[in-house]
Amino acid sequence: MKILVICRDNIGDSILATPLIVHLSTIHGATTDVLTNSYASPVFSHNPHIRKVHEYSKSKHCKNLISVIVAAAVRLKTIFRLRKEKYDAVIIAKSSWDPHSVKWAAGIGAKRVIAFGDEAHPLIDRLVSRAEGTLHVAERLFRLAAAVTEAPPLHRFIPGKSSVYPAPELVTKFRMTCDVAPGERIIALQISARKPAQQWSASNFITLARLIAERYRCRMFLFWSPGDSSNPMHPGDDIKAEYIIGLAARYGLEAVPTRTLEELKAALSLCSAVVSSDGGAVHVAAALGLPVVALYGNSDPAHWHPWHVPHQALRGSREHVNDISPENVMNAIVPLISPAGEQGASAWSYASRTSA
Repeated sequence: MKILVICRDNIGDSILATPLIVHLSTIHGATTDVLTNSYASPVFSHNPHIRKVHEYSKSKHCKNLISVIVAAAVRLKTIFRLRKEKYDAVIIAKSSWDPHSVKWAAGIGAKRVIAFGDEAHPLIDRLVSRAEGTLHVAERLFRLAAAVTEAPPLHRFIPGKSSVYPAPELVTKFRMTCDVAPGERIIALQISARKPAQQWSASNFITLARLIAERYRCRMFLFWSPGDSSNPMHPGDDIKAEYIIGLAARYGLEAVPTRTLEELKAALSLCSAVVSSDGGAVHVAAALGLPVVALYGNSDPAHWHPWHVPHQALRGSREHVNDISPENVMNAIVPLISPAGEQGASAWSYASRTSA
């Protein structure tokens, strides 16, 4: 069976579709390809469970009219290439089908189209009820596998871990440029978040760096989205990062600039634990198997907590992460690190607790 999984959403949603993809490849033995946008494409690179990653550019990510025209031409070529694949099924890996995904599915001409939704569509052969409840996003997307075939029964399986695969040459590059020794303990502080309610203040990160330095013998790496905060397509946190480093370098905080998602995957893979507001970086860290302290403002950790890794999920009392104090975050880090770690040992705890 040949299956195309359409993932048109952001980084976190795409990563949480990987348990579904792995299941289709390993349990169903399907040849599995992915169609995704250029922004999320690195999520799927180097994944041994994916045969091909087909990439296109969203119009809103184009910088000018010429790039919009080029992107449209590329999309047309991609549709012709996908039609030649003659897929047995297309799965729209999204909480509910949308017109753009259905247009892709129609152009591809697959034998079956599977999607979530409350309203039927003539091109969708198998409409799966959303039935959201308290299911995690990874669990919701995993339900789409049941519509592919009735054997073996899906109730015998639960979603495995999410997964991303950093490029080995980039891991080597960051290991050398950051002078990371084998087994060295590093706590990553990732400061960027797309939604205002998820943006923890610079002063909070500076205080947290001080608290970590006072308690643990470890290195600290600072990560952020590159660019200017006024960029309408991909706002960055260069200024915020520079400010934090200016006041927290004295505590041993080191800036690790990453220009792309591929570089973020590689650099984070060298770390031992991650602190970040809810967003793509949380799910990158979890997909790398790292313990995570995740901060939530107006997003629900029941649906978006780090999947299948030791974690602490903290939520602001007024649906803003700035209601979470650095002291509370420090207290959340402690259970993820063994008590021996305070004396410089390399062991890390795998206790996990989610708290609102």
